[in-house]
Amino acid sequence: MTFSQFVVKVHSRCDLACDHCYVYEHEDSSWRGRPAVMSLETADRVAERIAEHAAINGLPEVHIILHGGEPLLAGPRRLDAIIGSFRAKIGEVCQAKVLVHTNGVRLGRSFCDVFRAHGVKVGISLDGHKEANDLHRVYRSGRSSYDRVIRGIELLRTEYPELYLGLLCTIDLRNDARTVYRSLLEHDPPSLNFLLPHATWDAPPPGEREGYADWLTTIFDEWHASGRPVPIVLFDSVLGSLRGDPSTAEAHGLDPDDVVVIETDGEIEQADSLKTAYDGAPATGLNVFRDPFEEVLAHPEVVARRKGLENLAPECLGCPVVSVCGGGMVAHRYGRGRGFANPSVYCEDLKKLITHMGKAAPPPRAFPRFDVLAAGGHAPEALAELAAGQRVVRRALLAHLIGDRGLRSLLERADRAEGARLDEVIGHPFFSLWAAGRLATGADPGRITSYAAAVAVRAHLTADLVLTGSGGRFHLPTLGSFTVEGRDETTVRIHAGVLDAPGGPLRPTPVLSADGFSVRFEDDDPGLADTGWPVLSRLADDEIGRWQDAFGEAVAVLRQDHAPYLAAVQATISTLVPLSGPVDGRSFAVHRRLLGAVGVRWRDDPRDLAALLLQGHQLMKLLALQELVELHDGSDPEFADALERAYLAMVVPGPRPDTANFAGASCLTPAGRRFVAAMGRHGMTR
Repeated sequence: MTFSQFVVKVHSRCDLACDHCYVYEHEDSSWRGRPAVMSLETADRVAERIAEHAAINGLPEVHIILHGGEPLLAGPRRLDAIIGSFRAKIGEVCQAKVLVHTNGVRLGRSFCDVFRAHGVKVGISLDGHKEANDLHRVYRSGRSSYDRVIRGIELLRTEYPELYLGLLCTIDLRNDARTVYRSLLEHDPPSLNFLLPHATWDAPPPGEREGYADWLTTIFDEWHASGRPVPIVLFDSVLGSLRGDPSTAEAHGLDPDDVVVIETDGEIEQADSLKTAYDGAPATGLNVFRDPFEEVLAHPEVVARRKGLENLAPECLGCPVVSVCGGGMVAHRYGRGRGFANPSVYCEDLKKLITHMGKAAPPPRAFPRFDVLAAGGHAPEALAELAAGQRVVRRALLAHLIGDRGLRSLLERADRAEGARLDEVIGHPFFSLWAAGRLATGADPGRITSYAAAVAVRAHLTADLVLTGSGGRFHLPTLGSFTVEGRDETTVRIHAGVLDAPGGPLRPTPVLSADGFSVRFEDDDPGLADTGWPVLSRLADDEIGRWQDAFGEAVAVLRQDHAPYLAAVQATISTLVPLSGPVDGRSFAVHRRLLGAVGVRWRDDPRDLAALLLQGHQLMKLLALQELVELHDGSDPEFADALERAYLAMVVPGPRPDTANFAGASCLTPAGRRFVAAMGRHGMTR
């Protein structure tokens, strides 16, 4: 186990007096003896310890959550210095993703400018509409904080949308669930989360038994029925756990927490939620000035409270939802006498919620034609299952990336009017490559508008959109590009699907066609630079003509020599990328984030091109399946390469690799063992 999430308390006081706050209103009182604000010396030491832990454990990235109290009380200048220290010291070892969680009342441009400069995401606590929020989130005088919080949210949403992370709502059963949910949606949050009020068996939550399950299922049903319009952390995590994925929320799951807390004086603590159990519950006695984070991992209380079946109450072990519930949040298990060896105080609520969600949105069934794909088969039904899985992935990526209210409205209109057109645009292979990079690094945020413009054109909508380009060139995915000299930003007008592009005519993306089989000839997408392939860019018309002739001849070869595969190749390859040289020793290239695209280095013989298309199709099936089903854990690159070669050999003339020893590979998952068994039984003959 390692820590990858570091909650850093940059200020230990708050400007609100929320009566449900676990820091000031529950059992722990350690805040009284801590400095109000973290010193720069302490922040530097925190950064050094995080970098040390990342280096020892080979972590590719860490998440740092600036917290409090109220972190904005530290002021923009001190936060600028603290974040700068984190960036400088941790950035030498791994990527540091920084976010801040605030009550929002002080959020203004001075803070947002600092956060923009450092790429810091901002999450805000809001309990719903004004009446709901005012039940708890008020000043010490009792005055409402709602209007100031809303001003902060609107500033983020309209002027700093790339910083807007989402909203966190603490549940109060006195508030109507639907009203709370709908009021939160009005603020166009990129994500939502709902938090059970912290409680223990000694201090139970207010309200009736199972009332929290009823409150949450009311929202879940509306959210699920409306197509899940916004990610909701709790629901997404439970649904993932029902599929067998690791939990992504502290509130449930058996997966160990990877969170550690650093207080303003450098003291290292366990999860903040433990403050609700008893005074001093999260303490470890360790400090960043003396102790590395490896000492925290070995701390007896950290080990004793670690999530997992071995630390659950006996009555949890036979529960049908234990693998999803995981006993609930550790803090919510506490009660005098048995300590943390109890079920969650929300046990009945969690059981009811998880059971309801499992029935309403059952986990997707395994691919019925999994064995067909493992055997190298190309039945239309098997390929359709892969395509359906990819549509789900792409739409999930899109949902996470739309922060702008106008773009979201435009894409929702397109989906209602011409859903197939939306899927056509985001189905372009380069969408997934860009979207994954955007989520990982925050790079190239403007491209979402280019995709929206392409959707508007194909769905025959009307819109004015501001596009960003590079070197005066602006690209509309699946459509083409145009140039506006000396500009890297321009406005396009789309009226009933007709594009009015400034600066000259659109250069359409070339299309190669033969005998009912068409592919886009992609030599101009900005994402080409991210493939790492040696791409031939912006070819002249006569060169494209030669590719068209070769493509026609290659399709004829496929029809003559590989007729059973032709429809499958057509179903999987939508885009052809011209290459100037080999990739990894091959004359074709595929990429797990470019499903549907094949890079081809073609010279003269149309039979070569036909063979490269066939091989690209074959390897693409394997990559597409592995995007949806984990076959191996990635710990053995040599095995991964051998698996690809063996799968590719199913369509290549010549000797077949021996797969007899594949089944014994330690890196295989259960699905992977089934896959290689099917390869061995059926896959080594054409």
